[in-house]
Amino acid sequence: MEGRQSGETPPAGRGSAPHAQTQPQIYLQCHDFLSKDQHAKVLAHALVGGERFTPSTVDTSDSQHRRSLVDYDVAFVAAILLPRIEAVLPQIMGALGVRPQAIGQIECQLTAHNDGHFYKLHNDNGTPGTRARILSYVYYFHQEPKPFVGGELQIYHSRVENGFWVAADRSEIVTPHNNSVVFFESHHHHQVLPVTCTSGAFVDSRFTLNGWVRHA
Repeated sequence: MEGRQSGETPPAGRGSAPHAQTQPQIYLQCHDFLSKDQHAKVLAHALVGGERFTPSTVDTSDSQHRRSLVDYDVAFVAAILLPRIEAVLPQIMGALGVRPQAIGQIECQLTAHNDGHFYKLHNDNGTPGTRARILSYVYYFHQEPKPFVGGELQIYHSRVENGFWVAADRSEIVTPHNNSVVFFESHHHHQVLPVTCTSGAFVDSRFTLNGWVRHA
C-alpha cells in the first residue's frame, strides 16, 4: 500500500476548533486489488454497458463543476468489489486513523471519464445527506495499453477553520493505476484532473468504481 499515515482526526463537519489544524494523513493506495478474473469481469461489464451511462450531476448550480458519465446499475460489479472492500476496512481505517465504529451502508457507482472530463474541487460529506460518509474509495480499471492520459486524483490536506473542514495548501497526486484502489477520509477536498482520450471512444475511458463508507 502507498500513502500517508494519519494523525489524530478532528470531527467532520462542524466542531469546536480553538485554532486551525492541519491533518497530515492523506490516502492509502492498494495495487492488484482484485484478482485477474475479477478485474476482467468488472472491465467487461463496463465496456459493453455504454447505453447504461448517463451524464453526471452535482448539487451545485455550476454546470461546469463536473463532466463524466455514471452508471447506477451496479449490482453485478458491486457484488465483486464490495466484499473485498469490507474485508480490508478494519486495516484501512486503522492505518488512516479513523476511529473504530459500526459500519452501515457502503455506496457504489460506476463512472467513466473520457476526453475532456473532470471533477472540480469538492469533498464527499459536506451536505446533510452525505454527513454520515466517513471514508471514500476509488477503484481504477481500464483497458491495456492505457488509452488515456491525465485523470489523476488530487487530494488536499485538511485543516479546521471556523469549525469546518477546508482544503489546506498541500496536496497529493494519485495516479489512476489499473486494478488499484485508493482510500481517503470523506472530508478531504479532492478533484479529478482533466482526462485526455484522443480516440474519444467510450471503451477507452478511465473507469472507476467509486463510493463511500457510511457509519451506522
